[in-house]
Amino acid sequence: ERFCVEYGLFGESFVYTPILEAGNNKGKVIKGNVVILPAESVDIKANNPFDITGYVIEGLYSTPLPPEEVIHIKNVNPDWKDLHGLPFVKVAGKQIDKINSADETEVKNFQNGGPSYVASPRDEYSNPQDEYKGLIDRLKRMWKDPRNKGGLVGTNVGLTLTKVGATPIDMGTLESRKNAVKSLCAVWNLDPGIFDTDASTYENKETMLRALYTQAAIPIATTWIEAINEKFSK
Repeated sequence: ERFCVEYGLFGESFVYTPILEAGNNKGKVIKGNVVILPAESVDIKANNPFDITGYVIEGLYSTPLPPEEVIHIKNVNPDWKDLHGLPFVKVAGKQIDKINSADETEVKNFQNGGPSYVASPRDEYSNPQDEYKGLIDRLKRMWKDPRNKGGLVGTNVGLTLTKVGATPIDMGTLESRKNAVKSLCAVWNLDPGIFDTDASTYENKETMLRALYTQAAIPIATTWIEAINEKFSK
């Protein structure tokens, strides 16, 4: 479980497998002493990308663990000079920022009672400052109670209201969030329909949950099993 969580977040996992230094089983892995190292704290020491000299757990041990005693299971990283796996959270970061921005836009829009408007005089003989102040005072008095938010307010002078803001629908934040969620799910091979409470039927949910295991959970677990089997078979 811990491996799946670390690999799913950081794109890599480090498994410490101490080796017997003496006896009939010298060079064999000490069974029962396999430890998953904290991936976020492991620093890889190397002379070059092809010559790893050890693994250091920052804040715990200053002495590098020998590379032959550490299994490094990692996600593909297009930067071949970077010895770490490409973190899934790094790939998903921009989509998460997009969702957060959409949420913030909607919250601000609701708090402000909708898009903003600029009040300007309808003719050159009007006093825009006095008219604007009077209108704002009326709005404050009437909208002081949230239940009256957006209620009608009258004025006896000619004003022109120019819309300068936009609603979430106008800005496309709702659609943008949906697309961001789809992209976010694709990072972990998840079907976005799992999180759609309106459009999916019970049968579809069952199919999606099965896909969650076959397309996401099982492949990660298989990666772990294959790496461990390869180590213990030596």
